[in-house]
Amino acid sequence: MGKPYTRTFSISSLMASRFPILLFDDFETLLKWDIAGPGTPVASLCATNAFNGAKSLSIKTTTPGAAIDDVAETTRTFPMTPVLLLEFNCFFNILAANKFKTIRIYTLFYNGTNRHECVIEYNVTSTKWQYTDSTGALTDIPGATVEVHENSWHRFAASFDLKNNKYRSFTIDHLKYDLSGIPLRVTADARGIVCYVGIAITSATATVPELLIDDFACTELEI
Repeated sequence: MGKPYTRTFSISSLMASRFPILLFDDFETLLKWDIAGPGTPVASLCATNAFNGAKSLSIKTTTPGAAIDDVAETTRTFPMTPVLLLEFNCFFNILAANKFKTIRIYTLFYNGTNRHECVIEYNVTSTKWQYTDSTGALTDIPGATVEVHENSWHRFAASFDLKNNKYRSFTIDHLKYDLSGIPLRVTADARGIVCYVGIAITSATATVPELLIDDFACTELEI
């Protein structure tokens, strides 16, 4: 009798294995993310630069007619559980920082009645990390003016409490910031029950910026 097959993997020691994993993508095989933006933005698997394994996710703004403030936005849906406490982890690499204006990582949760927005944004020019407040306005994370060096892999993590509509924490590399008690933006939206995670980049020049993402994970946290 043959042995049962079990697939095992680690997530770069980013989180304890006891946390339920809602989404994990190492970008080694299929591209499962959608891409949107003006012109022809590109999301593809990059086989020349990865944090782990052989491939990563490459995100670029449009090449034909490239201009300042071009946007490329890639998204993916994932399942939601009743706990509604989430943490996102990934590694990212900014290629040629002077081509970037902003980088945004976010989740949108629709519960059938409302839309809950959890947004962390990096202003590459000012090197400030920000969140969107309950009105949707970008607000500086206190003390989080942290330059992210280009052509290097960096860790990003953020956690949210979607049950109580609060941010929890934000981490860049080894620096962790307490965001507990800060309210999320919640607006009426009855489109159904679905959860999206997204990554968006904005160009600072008329040349195309490229962002690499690897080992993207979403886990459910303990209450």
